[in-house]
Order: sequence, then C-alpha cells, then structure tokens
Amino acid sequence: MSFHRKFNLNGKYIISVPMILLILFSFIPYSYSELELSLNKQIFLPTDYVLLHVHLDYVPNNGSVVQITNPYGELFVNRHVFFDNEGNFEVRFNSGPNNQLTSGFYDVKVTGIQGDNVIIDESSIIIQIKDFPDIVSKTEEGGGCLIATATFGSELAPQVQQLRELRDNTILSTKSGTIFMAEFNQFYYSFSPIVADLERKNPVFKEVVKFSIAPMLASLSILNYINIDTERDMMSYGIIIILMNVAMYFVLPIIVISKSYDFFNLTHQKSKHLT
Repeated sequence: MSFHRKFNLNGKYIISVPMILLILFSFIPYSYSELELSLNKQIFLPTDYVLLHVHLDYVPNNGSVVQITNPYGELFVNRHVFFDNEGNFEVRFNSGPNNQLTSGFYDVKVTGIQGDNVIIDESSIIIQIKDFPDIVSKTEEGGGCLIATATFGSELAPQVQQLRELRDNTILSTKSGTIFMAEFNQFYYSFSPIVADLERKNPVFKEVVKFSIAPMLASLSILNYINIDTERDMMSYGIIIILMNVAMYFVLPIIVISKSYDFFNLTHQKSKHLT
C-alpha cells in the first residue's frame, strides 16, 4: 500500500504526505542501517517494468518514505510506503526518456522512524537495458527457421521464404513484434537444432513434422493479407494468431480424444449388453 496525498493550505502551498514526513524527520536524531536491493530480472527491455525488492533490517514505525533517483539524477519515485513484518517492500516502476528505462545506477533512499530515531538507508543498484537494435541484430543472426528448412529441404523453399518475409517485413517492423521475436528465439533455438537433425536422419519423422506444422503455416499466412501499421494492430492480430494455434494444437485434439473415448466407451457398453 502506498499513497501520495496532497494538502492545499489557504490556496498558497501544496504539501504532499512524503514531504510532511521528511520535514518532521529532519527534527529527529537519525542513524543508518542496512538496505538490501534486488530485481525481478537481470536484463530488461526498454519498455519493461522493474520490480525492485527492498529489504530493511528493521520494521519502521508508521511506514517510510522511499525515494528513487534515475541515472540522470532525477527523482522519479517519492512514496510513503509500509513494509511487512519482515522489513520487505516491493516497488514497480519504469523510467527514462519517453517513459523508457535507461541503463545505469539507480539510487534508493529509505527514510523511516524506529522508536525515537530517524533511520536513513541508502543504496544503489545497476539496471541493465537491452537496446532494440541489439534485439534485431540477434534475431537476424538467428537466420532462417531450422525446422522448416529441414522439413522442406532448402532455405529457398516457398514455405521457408514465406516465414522469413513474414518475420522481416511484418513482425520486425513493430517494437512489440521485435520484443516477441527476441523472446521467441531464445525458446525456439533451444530445441530446433535437435528436431532438425532428427528430421534429416529419419524421413518418417520428417513427414510427421511437415504434417504437424501445416496448420501453423496456414494461420501465419493470414498476416500476409493484412496491413499492420501500428503497435495495436500487431498486438491484436498476434493474439488472434496465437489463440488460433492454441485451439488447433491443444483444444481441438482434447475434444477429439474426449469424443473418441466417449464413443468407444459407449460401444463397449453396448457390446456388453448384447452379450
């Protein structure tokens, strides 16, 4: 829980709750304690939110004031917060030009009261940001689709060319699509070399894969007939394509298996009654 309420005094001054607390703290003897900081991820994308975990070695009375300064020296978080019984609190934020994160040191200051003393805790933490140009270059280094190339026999096959053009001309043309490809490639290239190698060694397995990926290729081909000009378009059609594939590869097989089981179970029961 946090709040940042403001009070208007005779129409002249506007004072926030953190400001009032800091003024009161200035008249009380203070000391320093240990402040531990940790992040929910090691590397962030420019549009990610940071979840910063703050831990104190004591529990402040009536909450504390948390202030965070970005690498530009700008104070962008100034909140009155309440820690749990173990001295923990989490704050979520993003920062930087155009509301984006920037790499560098983030300074955190916590001011709280324990007993009759004001305790000031200060520490810094490095936040690393992966730039979009880095994401694009790594995606391009990934090359074509290994599984599709092994399935259709060549990188020049129409199906492989379709996937490459869809990636380069449609998906990578938007920021959200670029982020998706960066995350997808980390997952895809963790297993695709193994699958592609099995296809080359086993013709039967190759035909199974060809049959299996046909619905996905058909759903992706829809994007070739749609104009995607904005981030919103990319997100909307991307979600639709994902849901279509979930339905084809998971929902439909479950329905078929369930209906088949009911059918065979009914047939078995009828055969018992006849005997």
